[in-house]
Order: sequence, then C-alpha cells, then structure tokens
Amino acid sequence: MRGSGFTSGAVASFGGLQAATTFIDENTLTAVLPALPPGWQDATVSNSNGDSYTARSLFQVLGGQPTPAITGFSPASGTVGISENPIEITILGSGFADYDAVEINGEPVESAFVNSTSIQATIPYWLTGKTGSVPFTVVSPYTGSSNTLSIPLINPVPAIDFLSPTTLLTGTHLGNSMYMVRTSPQGLLCSGMGRTYVCEWRHNK
Repeated sequence: MRGSGFTSGAVASFGGLQAATTFIDENTLTAVLPALPPGWQDATVSNSNGDSYTARSLFQVLGGQPTPAITGFSPASGTVGISENPIEITILGSGFADYDAVEINGEPVESAFVNSTSIQATIPYWLTGKTGSVPFTVVSPYTGSSNTLSIPLINPVPAIDFLSPTTLLTGTHLGNSMYMVRTSPQGLLCSGMGRTYVCEWRHNK
C-alpha cells in the first residue's frame, strides 16, 4: 500500500477484515489480503496512536470468471476480396465478457461485445486476399484463450449484372459480334467475340 503518514505498528484492514501488515516506511505498507467476498472493498490504515484513514471502494474483488468457448460463427464463410474491404463476423459461444478480446490469425482485432454468447469482430482486409482459412479465438484477461475455430475464405460466385449487346438480329453470326458481361459481387468483367471470352476482376464502382 502506498500513502503517507504511516507509523511503525500500523495495521491495514480490507473490507472490515484486519490483515497481517508489515511497516516499510511512512509511505509504504505491505499486507496479506484476507479472503474477501466479490465486490468493491474499502481499505483502512490504523496507526498505533489510534489515527486511521479509510479509502472507500478502493479495489474490486472479482468472483469466478467464465472461460470463453466458441461454438460457431456467422457467416459460415467469407469471400476472397480484391479491394481493401474487411469481413465482419459474429462469433457465437458462451462465457464471453465485455473485457474479452478477439485474436484473428494470432493478432488482436477490432471487436464489440454483444452479450455472453455473442461477439462481433472484424477480419482485416490484408487477411482476405486469398483462399484458405483464418483462425480466431476469444481471449479473457483472467482465464485465457478459448478454443480456436477457423472461417474459410472462398472465391466469389459470379452473378450477371449486365450483358451487352442485349439484342441480336436474326441470322447474326456470333463470330462477328462483340459482347461484354459484368458479374458481381467482385466485378468479373468478361468480353469476347464468338465463343472466345476474356475475363478479368475489376473493382465495382
């Protein structure tokens, strides 16, 4: 304990319970905490001459802390990105607390506590550039890390946004026609003549 005006023979009490106390100097005492119930506790120092001082609610005793456990996540997979867009996931499980952190691929990331069974987290864009899987855990400062699960990253499934041209004259020979197809969500642009296609990924604007 650090303070001022301590004298030899001073005794510290915590939550109303006297503790074995050692006088170091007028500013320092050491004490062995007695068993205390959970909650905020007062601390009192009483000098041998009867003077005393109490600091109200000086420290908090925590009860048994839960160990986080992951049972699932949503969405079930992420899409490989070509732009600097992170992926938002919801981690599902039990024993989550508002002081827990999320680590993805071994690094702390932005996260938001929802309740004891749900935490939202952000996978940074630099981890979403290729297919594979990205591991994540929930970490409690008191009871350690949860189990590890991994979210798979997969290539996007294309969907047609537009086709150009949209009409052809009867009898038109496709080999002489130029056409373009753009897909989403990642903007796969295909163009070609006849039966030949050339496709490339482009950012959606």
